[in-house]
Amino acid sequence: MKRASQAHRCPQKFFSVAIDGMDQSKTELPFSKHRHKSLDTAWKLKIHVVGAMVHGRPPIVFLDYQQHQHDSNLTCNLLLQVKLNLN
Repeated sequence: MKRASQAHRCPQKFFSVAIDGMDQSKTELPFSKHRHKSLDTAWKLKIHVVGAMVHGRPPIVFLDYQQHQHDSNLTCNLLLQVKLNLN
């Protein structure tokens, strides 16, 4: 919390980021709130939604179409994208 507060006050000097993913079952396409038997066997596009909140700056949303392992590889790629978006 200390670094987040410092990043809000002085974003050029301090950097703080929070990364969190969304429940993947809610991001499959096609998506319906109501269960249909016809959709149970249908192929679904799996999309992993990850948000990065860079304290002191607007939040960034990333969509991963299963091209990265969901481990430190994904985190490193997200941090790289955050860095590129801040420039």
